Amino acid sequence: MYGAAASFSGIVHTRLSAEVSQGYLGLVSSQGVADPLALWGDPDSDAATWKQHNPYDLARELKDIPLFLSAGNGQPGPLDQRGTPPDSIEPWIQAENKAFVRHLRDLGVKPTTDLYGNGTHNWVYWQRELHRAWPLLTSTLRPS
Repeated sequence: MYGAAASFSGIVHTRLSAEVSQGYLGLVSSQGVADPLALWGDPDSDAATWKQHNPYDLARELKDIPLFLSAGNGQPGPLDQRGTPPDSIEPWIQAENKAFVRHLRDLGVKPTTDLYGNGTHNWVYWQRELHRAWPLLTSTLRPS
């Protein structure tokens, strides 16, 4: 279906740990959803459903897709405004991305990665990373 894919500080392993899964239930709830379990059910008792929606568990299906993955570590970086505090989201996202990249490589998939260290969960980093990913993304486009 896709010629290439990119993820900029993306959720790539919702089952990294029980704490991560619960965090995503909290995120869904924070968006006004009365019953976050209505999305995929309970992470433990409905693990099969969670696996069906988790990029980490679907990694084998990505073997022929050029991939670009990037994430920071949550510490203020070069694109953050002076005085920006560390954020609590990006460290989890980077941990997911590191685990996902290791898993992909174990499967023989060779993603392009930029786990760039200092940087927060912020549009300025995603814009920069889109520019870095653009050649990979456009290399698969074919005129009709």
